[in-house]
Amino acid sequence: MEYCDNENQRSKSYSALNELLHGSVAALKPDVIASVSAPNRNDELEVIKIANNNLQQCVDKLQNMLQERRSGVSTPSIANQHTETKLKVLLKERTDLLNRINRLEKENRNVVHNEPQSTAAYGASIPKVFETDINPYCDYCRNRMEVWNRIMNGKVIDSSNLVKTDPGDSNRLKENDAAMEKIRVYSIFINYSLVEKNILLRVLLNSYEKLLQRYESLETELGKRLKADQNIIKEINQNAQIASKGDVFLISQLKNELGKANKKLACLEKELIFAKRTIYENEQFAIAIPEQIKILEKDKKELTHIIDNQTERLNLFEDQLRTINKEKEALQRKYIELEHANNLANQEKLEQLRIIEMQRKKLSLLEEKQIEEMKAHDAQIEAYQQLIKQKDDERGALIAELCAASRHEAPLHDTINEFENRYAAADENRELLKEVRELNHEKQAMFDKITRLESELQSMKDQLRLKTDEVEKEVLLKNSIHDDLAKARTMLETELANAVDRLQLEESTGNTLKMTVEELEDLLQQKSAELITAAQERQRCTAEMQKMKELKYDLETKLTPHNFSMILHSINTYIKRVTMRKRKHKVGRGLRTIKTKDYIN
Repeated sequence: MEYCDNENQRSKSYSALNELLHGSVAALKPDVIASVSAPNRNDELEVIKIANNNLQQCVDKLQNMLQERRSGVSTPSIANQHTETKLKVLLKERTDLLNRINRLEKENRNVVHNEPQSTAAYGASIPKVFETDINPYCDYCRNRMEVWNRIMNGKVIDSSNLVKTDPGDSNRLKENDAAMEKIRVYSIFINYSLVEKNILLRVLLNSYEKLLQRYESLETELGKRLKADQNIIKEINQNAQIASKGDVFLISQLKNELGKANKKLACLEKELIFAKRTIYENEQFAIAIPEQIKILEKDKKELTHIIDNQTERLNLFEDQLRTINKEKEALQRKYIELEHANNLANQEKLEQLRIIEMQRKKLSLLEEKQIEEMKAHDAQIEAYQQLIKQKDDERGALIAELCAASRHEAPLHDTINEFENRYAAADENRELLKEVRELNHEKQAMFDKITRLESELQSMKDQLRLKTDEVEKEVLLKNSIHDDLAKARTMLETELANAVDRLQLEESTGNTLKMTVEELEDLLQQKSAELITAAQERQRCTAEMQKMKELKYDLETKLTPHNFSMILHSINTYIKRVTMRKRKHKVGRGLRTIKTKDYIN
């Protein structure tokens, strides 16, 4: 962020306070304030940094002194002198910082107290900083002005309410507006600078509180360390006194045991020979143990390989079992679907049979009605035919009579009534012929309908036959699928039982192999522990022999009869204890060798 001339001029009014605040913050947080501090604040910043460095050096020296005190290098008097000097330096630094902070607080209070008075009487004493206009080419100034305008929009009173405007005096109105604008800008500048100073003061106070807490913690730690050092010195003195008393007691005890040692010497020489023999046997056994360990490790590797193979086979069988179960579930689902489809087909078949039976009944009723209607039509046709035949006979007789009359040239005796009767009979004959034709047409339609119904009945019979064939085929397919499912179920059950038996057998073998491996590992651990105990026993025997030789050399000149009897008694007790221990060791070793042979076999 770049600062323009106006910003630099405004910052000069509070240079002393800002320099001290920024310097203190820079000493605590140099990375944050380095980008904000101006070049003219370097002197105060250097002073604060030097003070902080001195304080840090004092703290480091105090920590080093505490470490030296912890390790016991310096004496109590020198340590007290160092701590006193360091505490004096720290107290001096603390007083300097407190004085500086008090001075800063006083200056800040004076500035806060004087700023409202300067704003109230701005016409008499306006700082030169605010007489300059804002640089319109500076981005920082423009941004600041926009922020201040937004802040003060709700705070500044409108100039129209404060200044009485005259319509004829435009110059006075402009001057009043400019004055109100300057007042608003000055108040914004003052508020913003106060906010910045309060923020910096809070940061400085927080940093001072942290530094004071650190100093108090170091002071308390130093007091604790001094108390601990004094306690350590007291304990060392007490231990020295106790050690001197213990040395006197040990000397008297050694004098008492001097006679016992000479008595034990001969027995210990024999015991040494026996111990050397047992050590040689243990060494031979230790030479043979690595070969057995190698054999056992080889057996362990083979067993682990077998166990891995068995686990792989077990996993394979489990996968096969899962696939078989999945196939079984799929077949069961298919069986259920086929059974459901078969039930639906049977229901459809029964429905079709019921419909066919109803169609048969309807067809039989229609046939009976058709037969009755045909019988009635036949009777009507026969009656019409007889009537037509009668009319034909009458017409033939009439024609014959007419012919006979024309041949004999006899006069006609027909009357008007006879002609009318004949015309009426002719009309009736025409109507009867028309009805006969209609009846014949209806008869033909009935025959066509009968043939159509017969063809439909035949097609229904054919469909029924096809449906029955399909149902029979589905029933056969269902029975075959049921038989296949039963066979597959039996096969799966047998395979599952065999797989379960194999898995149980493999689990039992795996458990036995694991048990044998664990027993072999326990045996290896026991053997290693025995080797360690044998080596420790050997070292102990050699140490005791060395001690006995030293005691023999020390007590040869100071041996008395009483001491000699005590030494013999102690040697006898020691020999008894060693012999009992060796017997137990031999019995345990024999049992372990028998167990190892059994495991190897």
